[in-house]
Amino acid sequence: GLEPIIKIPKAAIARAVSLKEKITALRDLLDHRQQISFRELMAIETNADRTDVIVTFLAMLELVKQRQAVVQQKKSFDDIIVSKV
Repeated sequence: GLEPIIKIPKAAIARAVSLKEKITALRDLLDHRQQISFRELMAIETNADRTDVIVTFLAMLELVKQRQAVVQQKKSFDDIIVSKV
């Protein structure tokens, strides 16, 4: 068979798929809830590890970048509130 020009580690592909799924899930959740705290998002995750926290955070940032969500944090280390635009 043909050898790929660039070999992408399976873990990187899994993270990319996971991020896309997380963005979609968060968008759907905001359609129903209008807003949710980051702490609540992590409580939804069963057995969340550090990677899950990072992927969820990146999904949140992507929705902000796409202007589909806004985030608020009253002061440092407070919970982050994600709201639908």
